[in-house]
Amino acid sequence: NRLDNRCGITAEDCPSLAEIIHHVSISNLVDGILGNSDKGKPRLLYAGVVHAFPSNESQETTNTQVWHRDGPSLFENNTSHKTHCLNIFIPLVDVYASNTSENKQNGATEFVVGTHQDDGFEEYAPPILRAAEAQQTQATATTTSTNTTPPGVICPDLEVGDVLVFDIRLLHRGSANRTQKDRPMLYLTYCSGWWNDEHMFQNAAPSIHDTPVSAVEPEGMDEKAKRRYTHLTRNVYQSIMGHSPP
Repeated sequence: NRLDNRCGITAEDCPSLAEIIHHVSISNLVDGILGNSDKGKPRLLYAGVVHAFPSNESQETTNTQVWHRDGPSLFENNTSHKTHCLNIFIPLVDVYASNTSENKQNGATEFVVGTHQDDGFEEYAPPILRAAEAQQTQATATTTSTNTTPPGVICPDLEVGDVLVFDIRLLHRGSANRTQKDRPMLYLTYCSGWWNDEHMFQNAAPSIHDTPVSAVEPEGMDEKAKRRYTHLTRNVYQSIMGHSPP
């Protein structure tokens, strides 16, 4: 129950976004995190609005997203490196987290802190992913599920106009919208001047570093299930799947 409306990313293409995109506070924030290089200043890759529509009570499970990263690390050997690409979320309505009363939960985003670096990802991701798989199985069997925040996960409340920034490698998911109203979220994705996206909107296969998931996914896995294994490290893949990728 989510819809991503990507917009033009220049003032000419989408004038209504220009004031936000070029706002000095956004520019200073992005420049301070990504910095400049001989390839130029940080640049805007994508802009759009993600809608979290109300969950249908007749559905077997709530519409919580699967845990995922929006992109992999740059290196395969767990080498820590600074942020090369980031997302900025700006809510267009107040967003209430999964630990509030159920009738106010409208699709807040959950994050596993520290998973933007591969050593943290390998420490914190496996129990979170296994618990999500167990919950998905239980929800399918019972036709109900809870929308509580797992241990070790943060899910911030946001007010209209707040700015939430995170590395694209950070493990995250959108929670279910249990209200009767749409939850629109403006997003801006910026990257370092030298980096080109091959994963987020390029129809490229999700990666286990250099190994596409399409080469190692279990036979018969549906598209939603494949998303659970997006941009894993090899060690986390082995922990979840029980065997190493080829």
